[in-house]
Amino acid sequence: MALSRSILIERLLHDNNEKACDSRPSTSHAAAVWDDIEAFERDTLLEVEQKLHQLDNLIWGKCIVMERNTRTAKAYFRSNSVSVDGSRADFDGSKFGLRRYGNGRRDETGEKLLDGLGEGFNLRVDSSGDVLLRSPCTVWISRGMKSEMVERGREIRLFDLRTFKTSLLERNSDGDPRRSLLSESIVYIKFTPSPALSCPLWFCLVHLIAVELTTMLHPIGKSSFFLPRVVHFSLGGSSVSTEEEATSSVSSTRSNNAPLHSPYTPSTSPSSHSSTPPPPILKNGRSNNSNKVIDHEYASVMKSLSAARRESGASSPKTSSSILRYSSSSSNDPRSAKLSLPPPPPIRSLLPTSSPAPSSHSSFQSGSDRLLIEDRSRRHHPPSRHRDRSCDPLLERARMAEGGMDQPMISAKQRGGVKKRMERGQAAPAPVGLGMQMGRLSSSVVDLRSLDNFRRPASMKLILSLFLLSAVVADEILFAQTLWRHGDRIPTSTYPSDPYQEDFWGVPWGELTTRGQKQHFLQGQRLRRVYVDGYGLISGTYNRNETVVRSSDYPRCIQSALSNLAGFYAGSPTHPTDIDNWPTDWTPIPIHTVPQDEDRICECPISNKKVSCPVAQKHFEDRIHARNFVDWIALQWKLIADIMLHGGDTLESEFETIAHIYQAISVEREFFNLTLPDWITDEVYDGIESAVETGQDYVVGGGKQTNLIRRNFLDIPAGFDYPEDEVMVKLRGGFLLKEWIDNMQSVINGTNTLHYQAYSGHDYSIVSLLMVLEAKTQLLGLKMPEYASVVACELWRTDKGYSVKFTYSKDEYSEYVPITNLIAGCPSNSDFCALDKFIDGSKKYIPTGIENMILLLILLSSPFIVSAADQLIFVQTLYRHGDRTPTGTYPTDPYQEDFWGVPWGELTTMGMKQHFLQGQRLKRLYVDKEKFLSAKYSRYDTSIRSADTPRCLQSAVANMAGFYSGSPTHPTDVIDWPVDWTPLPIHTIKHNEDRELEAGVNCQRADELVVERVLKRNFLDFIASKWQIIADILLHSGGGYEADFDTLQHIWGAISIEKGVYNLTLPDWITDDFYNELGAAIEEALDYVDGGAGFGYEEETELLRLRAGFFLNEWINNINNAVAGNGLKYYSYSSHDSLVNDFMLLLHAKEALYGKGNSEYAATISCEVWRKSDGYYLKFMYSADAYTDFVPFTRLISGCPQNDDFCSVDAFMTRSQPYRPKSDSECNV
Repeated sequence: MALSRSILIERLLHDNNEKACDSRPSTSHAAAVWDDIEAFERDTLLEVEQKLHQLDNLIWGKCIVMERNTRTAKAYFRSNSVSVDGSRADFDGSKFGLRRYGNGRRDETGEKLLDGLGEGFNLRVDSSGDVLLRSPCTVWISRGMKSEMVERGREIRLFDLRTFKTSLLERNSDGDPRRSLLSESIVYIKFTPSPALSCPLWFCLVHLIAVELTTMLHPIGKSSFFLPRVVHFSLGGSSVSTEEEATSSVSSTRSNNAPLHSPYTPSTSPSSHSSTPPPPILKNGRSNNSNKVIDHEYASVMKSLSAARRESGASSPKTSSSILRYSSSSSNDPRSAKLSLPPPPPIRSLLPTSSPAPSSHSSFQSGSDRLLIEDRSRRHHPPSRHRDRSCDPLLERARMAEGGMDQPMISAKQRGGVKKRMERGQAAPAPVGLGMQMGRLSSSVVDLRSLDNFRRPASMKLILSLFLLSAVVADEILFAQTLWRHGDRIPTSTYPSDPYQEDFWGVPWGELTTRGQKQHFLQGQRLRRVYVDGYGLISGTYNRNETVVRSSDYPRCIQSALSNLAGFYAGSPTHPTDIDNWPTDWTPIPIHTVPQDEDRICECPISNKKVSCPVAQKHFEDRIHARNFVDWIALQWKLIADIMLHGGDTLESEFETIAHIYQAISVEREFFNLTLPDWITDEVYDGIESAVETGQDYVVGGGKQTNLIRRNFLDIPAGFDYPEDEVMVKLRGGFLLKEWIDNMQSVINGTNTLHYQAYSGHDYSIVSLLMVLEAKTQLLGLKMPEYASVVACELWRTDKGYSVKFTYSKDEYSEYVPITNLIAGCPSNSDFCALDKFIDGSKKYIPTGIENMILLLILLSSPFIVSAADQLIFVQTLYRHGDRTPTGTYPTDPYQEDFWGVPWGELTTMGMKQHFLQGQRLKRLYVDKEKFLSAKYSRYDTSIRSADTPRCLQSAVANMAGFYSGSPTHPTDVIDWPVDWTPLPIHTIKHNEDRELEAGVNCQRADELVVERVLKRNFLDFIASKWQIIADILLHSGGGYEADFDTLQHIWGAISIEKGVYNLTLPDWITDDFYNELGAAIEEALDYVDGGAGFGYEEETELLRLRAGFFLNEWINNINNAVAGNGLKYYSYSSHDSLVNDFMLLLHAKEALYGKGNSEYAATISCEVWRKSDGYYLKFMYSADAYTDFVPFTRLISGCPQNDDFCSVDAFMTRSQPYRPKSDSECNV
């Protein structure tokens, strides 16, 4: 009887071997808990391998449900559409109810995520085998090296089989181990951005078609998908042809130390593997009982072959491409797989035909021990909540390195070192991995799993010896230099209201923790395995002529360097042994530093304020004031408001404020698991993290890429669509790059005898280096490097000349993986780059002699390079009032004046807050930064004037409350006095007489000019084209309006606030199309009606003069008084959007600065007067709203230099002459 789909799936789910989807909560999870994402992935693929041939052809996928690191359920899919939801529904093949299955460990967060699934996410397979996903909530997708966030409701293609197949065909299994290829058939679906094993709920989906396709295109014979965890190698002397014969041969020559039935004896029975424990594994990967035999044999081989070569003077022949064979018995036990070697060639085969053969071959005949190599991909790493290895773009390459398929190469220098150690009776270096290359072989890398011509077992050390001696000896590592980030630390500082201040930590800010010390000790051990045990480049005994270490002059960097060197030189006999309580195996290594303000190598300007570099500072300020960045910062207003309101943190710029609080709370939450204040919700934390990641590369010079940064559901061009700032990137990372190049060249010319030079720095040190290598984005994306991450640069001598190789270890638990192919100008398909090519590609980032001279002058002079004559002497500002209610509305509007609870046009509490924040911003600029104004209010310094409108007056009061908050000019003995508030006089004149702050008021000539402009033919045609929205207004508004621009503007003034600011529901007749078209019409016509150019007509200079020229005269009079040494230091003016817009039109800077629309609430223009050595200059600044920094825009003003932020007073007066009214009489008709 044919089985239905649901019966088949149920059988698969409840199979004794599966134990999946048990309806009862599981009580034993010993076999379903993982602490390492790599182990989880490996086990998953191994299980798929074992069952793939048993599965029905129609089954296309396997789904594993995980709750953090514990498996909850698993199922096989063969329906073309499967829904997964939070219900208790039984799995029927097309619907998967997750609440039916539990692991007994589900917490409240997991329950909430199940609730949020609603109708569930849907997986469907199309006719091409592609898998598509649609989710009712936001999910994070990770597959291979790619990771992305998917918004709710959006459908995404998880697998594209055609692309997958193309990728498989283009890739070489020698360079990409099969596990790497198979890993791309897995996708992780997470409901939080956390690392997979930390997610309360996540899924692993295995595309079985992709798995089978991989096995077809990259076959491996009868062996397992992966190398077994423990691989047995046998050593024998005579030629044998079968496993039985090999076993017999081994047993007949076995030493007494290893009896036939000991755990070290190769077994002919698969079952013996399960009953006999594996031999003990030492640090170097060898078994206890075989060390002496193999080391002796290895030394004998080395001596014999080296002697033969010396006698013949011959170079090594190329290695055969089929020396090794990876075989397996018929057993399903992967541990029965073996590596075999053909009979070793006689030594004479390695020599020219005219050379006599060595007299003894005895070194090939002895030994019968078996060597065990442990697959380190199974090695347990401490779980990390904040590090998701499955999403790491370096994961696959790290796996290859850990499996030995892309290990460091051994040089002639190392081979000589091996021989010397053997002659001294010291242990030979253990092989690093199965596919380790002894030098760079001139033939292709041998894949141990793909050769099947030989069956003879042999010693792995003997194999390595033959590889070593048959390799091209010209490839030699000469020198290595590394840069690492310090280890784990406490915050460097924090925000004022943080409950975790310095005394909480018990150590000074920024101090290295004991965890950070451990991280660098482990990283030092890893570096030792590479450069001491692996390459033999550096001796295990400390020698100052061999190793030099330099550190940033920060305690945490120096401590990290000491910890790293303690691990690197552990065991070095260069310490006293006759002193009680001396630290075990510790040699004190000198760490070199220079003062921070002189350090151009480990420190960077901008990141370290002590490093004085005015050029970099200028470029930094230009970037944070760039329009696109300012607009993006404006979008973060709620985030910044929360920080300022609750955290009390205010720095020179919004981005610095966000970054400052993030460095504190990220350490507290992610590394110390501390409870953050209630106001830092998950949403606020994620917003802060996202903002920092989005902007941190840009502010230090990073440029646009071809990709878009997906943040907060906004597509933001990387670099905010600006190119890389080469000058800034050069000044931050170029000095270290130059030093590294100089070091390598000095090694080549013989003036540098060092083998290893290390640098201990910060995260920004590594970022700056990667940016000059143009590899940062490809390697780290938006992230910063982890604690104890390391960039290594190696100098190699090859048969083609000198080459460099760059590698990277992302933390103390990660292997070094090559990144040379990511560096601009280097081959994309090689781990090596010709030194000449590397230097040519780096030239644009190497500081020139002129830049070095500038920096020298900075170091030798005072930190202030601005001339004493450059002095700020006067400031005046103009700002628009804050948020308000509509000034009126149409008769049928449901939101009449009583709805708002305040009179029409009243300042709201939001508007008050906006101006309080803007006042604080002005205080930071002119009190805290420029030190121009006193924090204490004085009427001899400051004067405030406002338009005689309540909202403008309230805005001025709120602005000054923020500006002079903390001024001691208020009573302290009055109960309930507003905290830190000083009442300041705000000056006004009557509304209908105030031509300075009320644009065009009581000016008949201005009104006449407006009528003339709106009656021009082109403009009338434009209004006529809006007949549909005008008809809707006349029909539905109930106002009896005219069909003109005033009507459009009146309606828009109401509904733009109702919907755009307060998100109120508008009447049905105001559709989205109506709203958008009306807004576009207002934006298009606004500037033209006020006197700007448009609709084919030129600017109306007279109208601009009458609307904004009176205010221009006011500012020019103030400037003249400042130049003459009279008057106050600061004038502040509070007005409307109409004056701000018209004044910007008069300056010809409006459209370039903020477009054709209205200025935002609390938008502020600042005009500074500077005294310089050659005269007086003006600098104009603009802040778009309460949450945006001031940006200079002087160069946008017509008549002023387009390449400078300063404009001479004389030049400004000349360009302003046409816009200055001579008297009030100009307003008369």
